[in-house]
Formats: sequence, structure tokens, C-alpha cells
Amino acid sequence: MSGHNERLQEAAEKIDDQMAIHADEHSPSPKAYLAVFLTLLCLTFLTYEVALINLGKWNVVVALAIAFVKSTLVALVFMHVYQSSRRTKLVVVAGLVWLFFLIFLTMSDYLTRHWLY
Repeated sequence: MSGHNERLQEAAEKIDDQMAIHADEHSPSPKAYLAVFLTLLCLTFLTYEVALINLGKWNVVVALAIAFVKSTLVALVFMHVYQSSRRTKLVVVAGLVWLFFLIFLTMSDYLTRHWLY
């Protein structure tokens, strides 16, 4: 049994070494993290300022556009999608397509209810 444990230990160390090498190759610099963080703070402040302005029906559109930019930054940098494999990017794009499909169905239902407005 001890031989089995030693082989498991060696395999675990090898995987740890490979993960450390992989992390070093693909990690954004601290400056990139700081730049994205400051950008997110600015966009949050912009969201607040836009909420104070009466844009009518466009308030929601502008707020959602800003939220989309913020979520894209988080996914690309903090979730490392920018440097991920093509399969991971495909999954992210498929999720976005599904989200837009659901929003389209919801809005098409909402806009056909003339008795609401």
C-alpha cells in the first residue's frame, strides 16, 4: 500500500507543478487587475450618476449597457476567460446567446400585451 501512496503523492506534486507553471504563463499582471478594478469603480459611479438623470425609458437601457460592460470585464479578466481555451470561450458565448434568447422571448411577450399600456 505504501507504494501506491507514494505514486499518488508524486502524481499530485506533478499536477501541482504543472498548475503553477500554467498559472504563471496566463496570469494578468497586478497592473491589469488594478486597471480593471478602477474601471469597474468608474462604471459603478457612472451607473449611479445616470440613475439620477431622467432619461425616460432609456434609463434601463443605459443601466443594462453599463452592467453588460462591467460583467464582460469581470468575466474576461477576473475569471480568465480572455486567456482560456476555445472550449471555455464557446461555453461563455453559448451562455450569452441563451441569455439574449430568453430576453428576446420575454420582451416579445411583454410588447404584445397591449392591455398593459
